[in-house]
Amino acid sequence: RDAWNLARSDRPIWWPFQVRYGSDQYGGILALNSLAYRIANPDIHRPLVMVVLAAAASVAAVLLGWAFVERAIGATAARPAAWILALFPDAVLLGATQMREPFLMSAVAAALLGYALLREGRRGAGAAGIGLGILVAIIVSPPFSLIIIAIVALAWIWEARQHGRWTGVVLILLAVVLLAGTALTIFAADRVTMGSSGISVIGQWLSESAAFQLRKLEAASGWAREIFDHTPGWAHLPLATFNGLLQPFLP
Repeated sequence: RDAWNLARSDRPIWWPFQVRYGSDQYGGILALNSLAYRIANPDIHRPLVMVVLAAAASVAAVLLGWAFVERAIGATAARPAAWILALFPDAVLLGATQMREPFLMSAVAAALLGYALLREGRRGAGAAGIGLGILVAIIVSPPFSLIIIAIVALAWIWEARQHGRWTGVVLILLAVVLLAGTALTIFAADRVTMGSSGISVIGQWLSESAAFQLRKLEAASGWAREIFDHTPGWAHLPLATFNGLLQPFLP
């Protein structure tokens, strides 16, 4: 509804980046939805316009992911990777919603494909792919762009280390990226909470998330409740973390 109202007004498409909306805290999806409404003629409310765009982004993630795996590993691995990206339940469900996840999936896949092209010596195409992925993430979810930058940077550092090219310049670059990403995350948290401290919001989120996961673990497991009943409170989070690390290997 916010996008529809914006499309029918005389305000510019980038208005959501200047004013806070409860429907989209970062403004990117709202701006994209408004642009789609204006192109499609905003005479009536068409929620499925954004769903079509999200589905297209989900399909693009499959194609880009397939191309990345084919170049990085080989055609044999690319086929099952594409099927996983196409049929993964979250990808199917989120690809039919007005949410940012399909666009973020495409952004990650584009950046990874760009890195694979960069490894092959195709610097122009590789830089374009990485830049496109980061740009989409910045528009849709600025904090998520840090994850994409970190993935590419860590892959580059790891391969440089394997080839004996571990340099101080690379470490300095990584530190700059991490500091910039941290500042971007705090700025985004400040914007979402309308003036509250971004650091305090992030700390509260981490604390509440940990408490929520502990409650879920206790509700799902009688053994967890029994152990928690006989251990001090400060030990519950380390025990839950240890359980989470071992869980994939347990019967």
